[in-house]
Amino acid sequence: TNEVRDSFNVTSVTDSATGRFIIVVGNDFSNDDYAVTSVGGQISASLLGTIGLNGNLTSNASQIGVGSTDNAGNDYDQSDLHFIVCGDLA
Repeated sequence: TNEVRDSFNVTSVTDSATGRFIIVVGNDFSNDDYAVTSVGGQISASLLGTIGLNGNLTSNASQIGVGSTDNAGNDYDQSDLHFIVCGDLA
């Protein structure tokens, strides 16, 4: 289930594909030079790969493309993802 549990300046999160999500912000950043910190988890540690920005999705001042993979590098829906984005607002 795709849900935002708590947010500041997040309008929505779109499930773009397996392991790929687009975070839509309410007030645009001044540019796309923001910093993204991520953490997440999975019940099976053997599946845990990477979590963070996804180069296959568009990131700009109004949206951030993020995602997760399994340990083989394949897009994978981790069970728990958290993101913090720090940057200047427009």
